[in-house]
Amino acid sequence: MGRTPVSIPLQAVEASAEPAEWGNLKNRFSAKALFRSDLYFLETGDLSVLDTISNKWFFEELFSYALIKHDGNLIPALKKIAGAARFDESVRQRASEIVEIIEEETAEGKERVRPGAIVSEEDKIENARKMLAGARYPHTSDILKLLRDKSMEAKRLALFLVGKFKMTDMVQEVCDCLNIPGLREDAFSVLATFGNAVSKQITSFYLVSSGNTDISKTILRLFSKTCPYENMPFIVERLWSGSRQLREHSLKTLIGCNYRAGESHKERLHRLVYETFSNLAWIMSAKMCLYGNNDHLIGEFEREYRRWRSFLFNLLILTYGSANTTVIRKELGSRKNGLKNIPGLADILFGETLKSQQDFEPDQAADKKYRKKLEGYFHYGILSYEEFPEEVINCDYNLLSVWTKACTIRELNTINNGNLEESVIALLFSPEEILQEEAAKLISRSNREIYLRVSDRLHDQVKRRIDGIIASETDSRELIYEKTRFLASLFPQIPVEELLYLSSRMSFLRNDKSGIFSQPSGTVLWSFSDGSNDFRTFVNFNESTDMSSVIRDLRTSFSFCYLLPLNAVREFHFIYPESSWEIFKYIDDNEE
Repeated sequence: MGRTPVSIPLQAVEASAEPAEWGNLKNRFSAKALFRSDLYFLETGDLSVLDTISNKWFFEELFSYALIKHDGNLIPALKKIAGAARFDESVRQRASEIVEIIEEETAEGKERVRPGAIVSEEDKIENARKMLAGARYPHTSDILKLLRDKSMEAKRLALFLVGKFKMTDMVQEVCDCLNIPGLREDAFSVLATFGNAVSKQITSFYLVSSGNTDISKTILRLFSKTCPYENMPFIVERLWSGSRQLREHSLKTLIGCNYRAGESHKERLHRLVYETFSNLAWIMSAKMCLYGNNDHLIGEFEREYRRWRSFLFNLLILTYGSANTTVIRKELGSRKNGLKNIPGLADILFGETLKSQQDFEPDQAADKKYRKKLEGYFHYGILSYEEFPEEVINCDYNLLSVWTKACTIRELNTINNGNLEESVIALLFSPEEILQEEAAKLISRSNREIYLRVSDRLHDQVKRRIDGIIASETDSRELIYEKTRFLASLFPQIPVEELLYLSSRMSFLRNDKSGIFSQPSGTVLWSFSDGSNDFRTFVNFNESTDMSSVIRDLRTSFSFCYLLPLNAVREFHFIYPESSWEIFKYIDDNEE
């Protein structure tokens, strides 16, 4: 193996849409989502968000909200719109009219709370708005009362007050709201405006919430915006998290903040780099047994390989500050054992002769060549195709994704040995619904007696769902696997593992005797005909939109549909903001 320095080529990075692109979307759903995410800034005087928005429905949402709430905190935003030449005359005129209405009511209004009067919900909200409009620092007791109120609006105003007045002693309460759907966006916006001032409190909340992967990812996303230097060692420690997603998010945060690991972490990072090379070598060996046996799974393992390869690339940058093999050799010095092989391994996997990740297609000859080179470092034999399923099913979830396991199970025709049977039975008790379903489907086409021996141990709700699959009463298109495949065909740029979040929230509806009489408001509906892959897309956002006549006509020519709540898309946007653009653009192209 030569000593020529090799600079590792940059990996293809999927860029998120820029703010201006979000502002150019034209549909009502995007407008409402954008307004909700920007409300904190509009209420507290940061009007820069208006500069990138051209969606007319955003301004309709703003006008409607300001008018209904008589919210004086939005007057500066309305005045900016009224005075901006880039807006249509009708938009500027309406903004001016709403300002006049709100100012007149403010001038004529009196204090809502009178001595001895019962404080109504409306009174509490109005007084919270006045506090937000004022300059006096609020009492902590007032904020706590609002946070304990049943009203989501009261809680939201409490968060806005904490953010506007930089009440750092209330950060714990704001963090708690990251767990509340409907408030988590607001809590995130407030915490982001604190910058590095509250990084210690946020770190403490991370540790308290360590069992909640979504919360942990959200906090890492906060750190990626503020890059608190004193917290970087803490984020480095997350590279040994029990969750693959958290490891990846931690590494992206560190790289995005241009952090380079200190000496205190170097030894562990050297070993993590070597372990990651080992993971790639195992995946390559597993992939080799699929050639000539299963082309579909080759594609899934290629995705796993690329994902690990991207992680490794960033890990090398973090650890050595460079992707040059000479620099890596210098960093490693005279270390023994497997660590001395890291430069040679980097040369094999990232050498210039290797095709770029973006253009790569599975190639048996190329894979065989690289596996043979890796074999000199890691002695993984090629699995037999018979051993492959059990190895994958029992593989660590941090090595192979849930989706790859589900695809492997789906490709099996039958359970052909006792060890595989035990592994499949164990999946019936998995917390992952897709694995429960695919295990049940495999048992159904193998030997239903297997299920009868263990079904009494299942939770009642799980048992009812699995019973239908075993008895072949559940339509296969109702399964998460099929829903995910459909979504992946629509959104090929989004990692399939992330689409599982949406597919688990989709409903399958047949056009049976009960019929599909109307599409619920706030949904995307895809209608299909049996025996055809063609479908039609309907987006129903506005509650006043009557789609019943359209759906009633569809009943004569379409036999089933998928239904996805737009609220699930909103939640997906919060959890996976870097992946949601494609979905919002799709809605933009299809909203009536």
